[in-house]
Amino acid sequence: MKRLVLILTLATLACTTTLPVSTLPTLAATPAPTLASTPVPNLDTPSRIARVCLVVTATKSLYLRSGPSTALPVSSWLDTGRRIIGLASVGEWWLVDTGTNFGYVHSAYVKECNVHSKAQSKRR
Repeated sequence: MKRLVLILTLATLACTTTLPVSTLPTLAATPAPTLASTPVPNLDTPSRIARVCLVVTATKSLYLRSGPSTALPVSSWLDTGRRIIGLASVGEWWLVDTGTNFGYVHSAYVKECNVHSKAQSKRR
């Protein structure tokens, strides 16, 4: 019982004891984490707004991303040869409509469709 009283007394003293401010450790400001990735272009100023037929030219599948950066999540992927609609060009990225999703693809992996040659070959 004496031990319990001693422990409770020490606990009470520990809770009520205050330290001078000069003995408290100082905390350095921690910088916010940053993404080491491609910078995200300014979406307020697309370099080209259009409705362009694009075809996927990537050797495998092409990632459809939620934004114009490799640091942003992949929402889907597109097979080589798939036709999509380019809605706006933002830097090196295209905002596209796949028919079921909207997302961004890098312009290095798509090219404009040659719509006229297919239409002419069907007429012959």
